[in-house]
Amino acid sequence: MRAAGIRELGGPVQLLELPGPRGPGPDEVLIEVRASGVGNWDDLVRTGDWDTGSRRV
Repeated sequence: MRAAGIRELGGPVQLLELPGPRGPGPDEVLIEVRASGVGNWDDLVRTGDWDTGSRRV
């Protein structure tokens, strides 16, 4: 699957190839997302100006 992401804090946004999602469990659903938006807070997280408390994106 393709996803926009960063490899390091403050790094450039890149188009990444990632493994696809696992199949859903018995009480879960898998939702296909065809498009999503990017807001200014995404850039604040990317640069470290908004502390998310986690380094996972």
